[in-house]
Amino acid sequence: MDTTLKQGTLSVWHDEEGYGFIVDPYKERTFIHITAFGRIPRRPVVGDTIFYTTAIDRDGKIYADYAWIEGLPAPRRRSYFRQHRKKSRPWGLTDVVLLLTVIALFFVAGGLFIVAFAGDTVTTTVAQIFAKRPGPPECVIKGNISIDTGEKIYHLPGMRDYDSVRIREEYGERWFCTEQEAIEAGWRRAGR
Repeated sequence: MDTTLKQGTLSVWHDEEGYGFIVDPYKERTFIHITAFGRIPRRPVVGDTIFYTTAIDRDGKIYADYAWIEGLPAPRRRSYFRQHRKKSRPWGLTDVVLLLTVIALFFVAGGLFIVAFAGDTVTTTVAQIFAKRPGPPECVIKGNISIDTGEKIYHLPGMRDYDSVRIREEYGERWFCTEQEAIEAGWRRAGR
């Protein structure tokens, strides 16, 4: 939008359709629509002196986007923008379904789901199950050996340190499918 104020003469006006053309002193024609005037006390007529600013439409053509007729009060620019602002429409069923689909895809793509495990419901991710270890996805309990004490500790998905624990099978650490399996192998549950 060019905010430079220009002056020209209305050379053509189609009152029924509400548009016309302004010719500036350099004989250049600029398209103008009735909405560029905002609220005015009378309709434009050929020969009126028009003060206007210009903008460029989607096709690259210049048009008058804000205008007033000499001798009439200039419309408040704010009301012009209010007049041209897109009206929001109420949400329909299609909009709601689309929004819910996007939300569902977000969670599926992020791999979030709930796993019922050992009587507890815990949150885990597909990445935790598939990307960090080979084998069946139901074996998500991490059997970790403490570097400091050598103690065997198992971690369940959702526990505080679960994501930071890395299982290194070369050091005797392993994966368990059930808590009972971990306990029978001599591992204890992590405190956090």
